[in-house]
Amino acid sequence: MAEFLLVITIAICVYTDLKSRLIYNWVVIPAAVGGIALNCWSTGLAGLSHSLLGILAGVGLLLIPFLLGGMGAGDVKLLGAVGAIKGAPFVLTVFIAAALVGGVISLAAAIRNRSLRATIPYGPAIGIGAVFSLLICFLPR
Repeated sequence: MAEFLLVITIAICVYTDLKSRLIYNWVVIPAAVGGIALNCWSTGLAGLSHSLLGILAGVGLLLIPFLLGGMGAGDVKLLGAVGAIKGAPFVLTVFIAAALVGGVISLAAAIRNRSLRATIPYGPAIGIGAVFSLLICFLPR
C-alpha cells in the first residue's frame, strides 16, 4: 500500500512540475499524512518514528540547496513526503539517485541551451530516483 501511495504521489508531482513547475501542497501534505497513517497502522509507534525520521531526513537533505535558491520548497516537501511514506533509509537512496539523475538532466539542458544557467524542474529527478529506489528494493538479494 505504501508503494502505491508513493507511485501515485510521484506521478502527480512529476506531471505538475513538468507542466507548471509547481509541486502542490494539496498533493504532498496528504501523501505525508497518509504515509504516517500507514506506518502507524502497520507498526504502531515504531511506524510513527519511521515516518517522522523520514520526513526529517527528506527535508534536511534538501534544506540547504533550498535556502541557497537551488530548488523550490515543493521539491523539499516532496522528498519529505517520500520520507513519511518509506522512511529515512529509502530517502537517502532517493536523494542519491535524484542527484545523479538531476545532474545528467542539468548537463543536457546546459548543453542544449548553451548556458550553465539553465534550470530544471527537480521533481522529475526525485521521481526517477524514487522509482529507481523502489525497483532496487524488489530485486532479489
